[in-house]
Amino acid sequence: MKLLPEDLKKILLDAHIITESDFKLALRSSKTEDIHVQDYIVSQGFIKDGQLGQLIANFLKMPFISLSHVSIKDEILHTIPEGFARTHNVIVFNKDKDGVHIATTNPNDLETDALLKKKIQEKIIYHYATRADIKEALSLYAQDATKAFESILHENIKIAKKGKGTLKNGVELPIIKIVETIIEYAYKNKASDVHLEPEETYSLLRFRVDGMLHDVVRLPASIHDQIITRIKVMSELRTDEHNAPQDGKIRYKIYDENLNLRVSLVPITGGEKAVLRLLSEKTRKLSLKDLGFFDTALERIENAYKKPYGMVLTTGPTGSGKTTTLYSIVKLLNKRDVNLMTIEDPFEYEIEGVNQIQIN
Repeated sequence: MKLLPEDLKKILLDAHIITESDFKLALRSSKTEDIHVQDYIVSQGFIKDGQLGQLIANFLKMPFISLSHVSIKDEILHTIPEGFARTHNVIVFNKDKDGVHIATTNPNDLETDALLKKKIQEKIIYHYATRADIKEALSLYAQDATKAFESILHENIKIAKKGKGTLKNGVELPIIKIVETIIEYAYKNKASDVHLEPEETYSLLRFRVDGMLHDVVRLPASIHDQIITRIKVMSELRTDEHNAPQDGKIRYKIYDENLNLRVSLVPITGGEKAVLRLLSEKTRKLSLKDLGFFDTALERIENAYKKPYGMVLTTGPTGSGKTTTLYSIVKLLNKRDVNLMTIEDPFEYEIEGVNQIQIN
């Protein structure tokens, strides 16, 4: 069952936490301030966040978890990507012989439950956690990257102080390690894009996960240009060009998988901005069902792409899966008795048997 305002009122009245008139006032005020009524009631000191969570969990007849008292391992946390966790307000906090333990504010969301079962494919045990607790726990996603960068930067400072040789093809070895770490953490967090943007006092690194951009870490402004140079070297772009946009590609081996990165460099106020689109070989092997198309939607798509004429439009924001969906359809149409051609901008995946044309 979904917790409704009337349910919350009953919980609080039965526990003698609040009067009916106080609850009505809290409900009106929370709408005025555009915050959740639970958050408003806690902020006004009627009850502590953990106590309210326990009462709600009892009402929902499910276990309560206080995530602030749990040490969540990095590999457990990343069972689901950050974008999904933030969108659906869920956190994986433990795995044991009983199954995968997930904290949620809405345990009976059927859509989220179906998506989680598809992603995890193990027994799921739901625990109720408060909105504030899950929000705090979501910050753990950025901590591993932050710690890694801090560690790398600290180690690089020590290397510099010792005066050891640090150049490779004109680029400092510590910078090479930083760029590798950015790519590896983006891949680990299932990011579709990496944005590196120059600011006045720092260089901002952001990942796009499930269509949403998230700040990851602020790097020292002094190394931004060196990172950009390293990206240019890897993508075989001109290192002496700083005032015109450049596009390139990088092939990167990671965890026994070939990763293709599409690179776009654009001069903006303060320096050059880099955007790296991550293209995994695994993505090319996905079917329409793997992408989440079922029943009526799958039937409509199949009817459309089997026709000998017409057009299929795939629309959506950056990182939503447009290209992956189209390549999945092209793969289905790719038969030896058919002459299949594509016109692409930009060209992303190479498909054997398909004549692919890159346009400018």
